[in-house]
Amino acid sequence: MNEMQFPVCAPRVKVHMLKPEYWIEQVEDAESLILNKEEINNLNEKTFRQMGSKGLEEALYDLEKFPLIITKEKLLNTMKAYSYREVPLPRTPI
Repeated sequence: MNEMQFPVCAPRVKVHMLKPEYWIEQVEDAESLILNKEEINNLNEKTFRQMGSKGLEEALYDLEKFPLIITKEKLLNTMKAYSYREVPLPRTPI
């Protein structure tokens, strides 16, 4: 596996934390509901406020404001920036 540098916008995140297995192991019952929709919305709002007050709002994305269409190049570059594995280029057009 080709390890990549993890994103600068993820402070205090270690490479092993980029793998889903790390987070699954952190909870007693990985299949149980942790937060409901309202709790998730409240947490998101709080997180956006906190990150904004620290000048780190560019580290988060409000998907409701995210473009409906992005280019293949932008998608692949984003995947590469946040992946712990090398993202291969597709051989056929997407």
